[in-house]
Amino acid sequence: MNRNSYSLAGRGVCFCEDLNIAVTVPGDSTKGYGVRPWAIDPEYATKLWQISEKLTGTNSNVSDRRMK
Repeated sequence: MNRNSYSLAGRGVCFCEDLNIAVTVPGDSTKGYGVRPWAIDPEYATKLWQISEKLTGTNSNVSDRRMK
């Protein structure tokens, strides 16, 4: 089933895959599809952003905001 913009309304951030909303799978999944837990973890995203800022010498203050 293909998704359209109406099925995404009000969902916020989501991952899409093969023209559909991707399903979450366990981190140790051997399946070739799906979103792993670390890809949707807000704390991990904040830490990664902070490391990226340090490595590039930039500061966008985005890491000060709560990721949703």
